[in-house]
Amino acid sequence: KKLKETSLKSVQKLRDTEKELRYVIRYIKVRDVNAELQKCVPQSKEHSTEAVVEESERIFSKLIRSIEKEGSELKEKLRVQERVVVGQAEEVLEMIQREISELKKTEAELERLSRSEDHIYFLQRSKCLKFPSRTVEMPNTDALTYLMYKTMRDTLSDLNGSLDETLSRDFSRVSDKVNSVKEGSNTSEKTKGKDADHTEPRTRADFLQYFNDLTLDSNTANPYLSFSGGRRTVTTRYEPQPYPNHPDRFTSWAQVLCRAGMAGRCYWEVEWAGNGGVSVGICYKSMNRIGGGSDCKLGHNSKSWSLDCSNKLCFFQHNKES
Repeated sequence: KKLKETSLKSVQKLRDTEKELRYVIRYIKVRDVNAELQKCVPQSKEHSTEAVVEESERIFSKLIRSIEKEGSELKEKLRVQERVVVGQAEEVLEMIQREISELKKTEAELERLSRSEDHIYFLQRSKCLKFPSRTVEMPNTDALTYLMYKTMRDTLSDLNGSLDETLSRDFSRVSDKVNSVKEGSNTSEKTKGKDADHTEPRTRADFLQYFNDLTLDSNTANPYLSFSGGRRTVTTRYEPQPYPNHPDRFTSWAQVLCRAGMAGRCYWEVEWAGNGGVSVGICYKSMNRIGGGSDCKLGHNSKSWSLDCSNKLCFFQHNKES
């Protein structure tokens, strides 16, 4: 009986020891996990909102400094041009003052000769008098100043419009990408736990969860296209529109792209009217725009896809294959 009690005590002691070891092991594991989490915190900060805001401020500050630098250089060029115009005007003024002085001397000599009764002497002396051989051409400084101002104003106005449009387009792209990531995350959370049969959209309501609100980019539009409805409607014209030159513009095919890029699943709807039909497609940004070759037409190359519709049929194209 005593041996049995001793054995039971030993077993209990072993169990207690085992429990303590488990606690120790669990503590060590928790400590290691905390250490790993602490290592991850500095890395995750790079992707935090604060880091994004700081990076945005840095980029905006750099952009502002660049614009201020260009503005300062433009001011200096204007001051240099002003000094040139003023210098030319001062040279002409000095020349005029010299000729006025010569004319005054000649006038005084003529006045003196006019009082002489010796006509022969008068004729001889009058031949020796100096008269201006030419008329001084005054530079039209007002016209030059106006022309310089108008050229500068028109150029800056074009630059301002181009800059506003570029910033609006690029900021819209950034905003759309942020929203697409957010919506993709929300959609992923919503679709968790659903059956596999319901993961692929089948109805219009299913597709609308991937809806993209698109705006057309005038910098890519062919000259024979015009816009209305806040750049959401495009119409084919018989006369070219006065669009400025732009490397992203389609020069031959009557095509236009949207301002924002796309990522992941995207859905949009298009309404069209007329007898000529319409092509709706998507392409890589690197697709060629200049010329009338197949490398510039949606659906006719490896960098684009198109859905071509008419009143009679619709067909899908990629790399010239239907």
